[in-house]
Amino acid sequence: MRKEMLAVGLALTLVATAFGASAFTSASVDVNSNMQVAADENALIGLQDQSSGDIVDTTGNRLVINTSTGTAEGLNQNSTVEIGNYDNIQNGFAENDSAFSITNNAGEERDFTLSYTGYSETNGVENVNFTVVDKGTGIVDSANETNDATVNSVGTNSTRYVLVRINTTGISSTGDLNGTLKVEATPSSP
Repeated sequence: MRKEMLAVGLALTLVATAFGASAFTSASVDVNSNMQVAADENALIGLQDQSSGDIVDTTGNRLVINTSTGTAEGLNQNSTVEIGNYDNIQNGFAENDSAFSITNNAGEERDFTLSYTGYSETNGVENVNFTVVDKGTGIVDSANETNDATVNSVGTNSTRYVLVRINTTGISSTGDLNGTLKVEATPSSP
C-alpha cells in the first residue's frame, strides 16, 4: 500500500511539473496599422468652423476659439458674447447659425460627450457654455465648466452644431476663461 501511495504521489508530482513547465510567460504578435493624421474637419471626429467671424478659426488644421483676435486682447468685463445665433435654434436653424460643427466621420453610429476642463470658477455663474444643436430637433444638451454634454446616437456622416456663450460676469480684467473642450466619441449604447 505504501509503495502504491508513493507511486501515485510521484506520478502526480511529475504530471504537475510537466504542466507547470509548459506554461508560457510572454507572447508577442505583430499587427499592421493604418493611422493617418487629418485636419480637424476630416478626422474621425470632424470639427469645422461654421462662423463668419474670426473668433472661431481653423488655421493650422485645428479648431481654435480665440477671443484675443485682431487688436482685441479679450472680452469686456461683465458681458455676454454669443458665437452663433441662439434665436434661430427653433426657427429655421442653419449651419452658419453655429460657431462650429461636430461630424461623425467614423463608419458607425457614435455617442459624443463634450466636456470643458481647465477653467473652474466658483462665482456661481455659468461662464463658458457649449450648446449642442440637432438641426432637426433643436437643443440636444449643453456643456459648461461644471457639466458635460451627452449627444447620443449620432449616425455616420451626421453633424451636430455647437453654439458658444461666454459670460464674463464676476471675472476680473486680468482673469481668463482658458480651458480645453474635449469631444469624445464612443460606440452608441444599444
